[in-house]
Amino acid sequence: MKWKTELLAISLILVGCDAHEELVSPVRKDIVEAVFATGHLEMSEEYVAATNQEGFIDDVYVKAGDYVEVGARLFRLASPVKSSELATARAEYREALRKAAPTSPSVVALKAQIVEAERQLALDQTNLGRYAELLKSKAVSQLDYDNAKARFESSKSDLRVREQNLKDLRDELALAVQVKKNQLKIVESQQDDHLIKAVRPGRVLEVLRERGELARKGESLCRIGGGQFQASLYVAEEDIHLVQLGQRVKVGLNTHIDRVLEGRITTIFPAFDTSAQSFRLEASIAAGDTRLFVGTQLQANVIVDVREEGLTIPVDSVNNGHVRLENGQVVAVTTGVRSGEWIEVTGGISESDRLAVRRKQ
Repeated sequence: MKWKTELLAISLILVGCDAHEELVSPVRKDIVEAVFATGHLEMSEEYVAATNQEGFIDDVYVKAGDYVEVGARLFRLASPVKSSELATARAEYREALRKAAPTSPSVVALKAQIVEAERQLALDQTNLGRYAELLKSKAVSQLDYDNAKARFESSKSDLRVREQNLKDLRDELALAVQVKKNQLKIVESQQDDHLIKAVRPGRVLEVLRERGELARKGESLCRIGGGQFQASLYVAEEDIHLVQLGQRVKVGLNTHIDRVLEGRITTIFPAFDTSAQSFRLEASIAAGDTRLFVGTQLQANVIVDVREEGLTIPVDSVNNGHVRLENGQVVAVTTGVRSGEWIEVTGGISESDRLAVRRKQ
């Protein structure tokens, strides 16, 4: 059903004809054709936080009105992972990191052994060079030289072994760190599966479950709204063909009955809403300094057409596309925009004609 609004005041020229009829002259005035809609306010990025498993609610971290960022904790369900298991996993990971640190006792000890092996190798290398010179002058025997060379080769081999031991130790400790880290992640993930977090920023509109209640899989726990306020509108199916994207909307809120807000149609949903028995629209809202509340009921007019200085006559003067003139002659007329009790005439009569209108008693 359409609702039409008159933009300018008009005057009628009424002349008594008899007890049941009046003479009416066409009047030029601005008229508006609009589609009436009902609806409510909502947020453009509203969503519900739900659980993907069943469990009792251990903690509720938010209340209505709180603002949350992405990743903020909302609820925690009872988890099969005990807090002691998590503490143990964290402690083992910290211990693995400590052992793998450059200052850990095992690493420091091997580094000290390598320093000593390098010192011994340098000493044996010096001795080998000295024995080689003495052998040339026959000051030492070949056996003495061979023993010095053997000590040098032994020191070199010992250094390689100790360096390899340090590398193996570091690899072993690094592997232990990774293993403990993975174990910690598994324990934490088991707890995270029971932690419900915000997926988008916004304000908590409503908390639907309390601590200690059983939450079933897929059940909504709270509503969160982000983005901008918008109007969710419903219009009758006989009017939906008149609505276009970008059309102006005048909105009256039940919370502010003395104000009319402006908006624009932003979305026209193509499917019929069987639950509401209407077609659904969305419209932006220019709130200005008006304080808005999610869920506020509203009425709106979608401005379909505006005719300036259109020639209009009373709706009840038209009968099946015809009007009766003052002299009794019946003529056909073409009509345009209808606005309340007035309808635009686009052809068939002139501004100077007077119509005989039979009023209902």
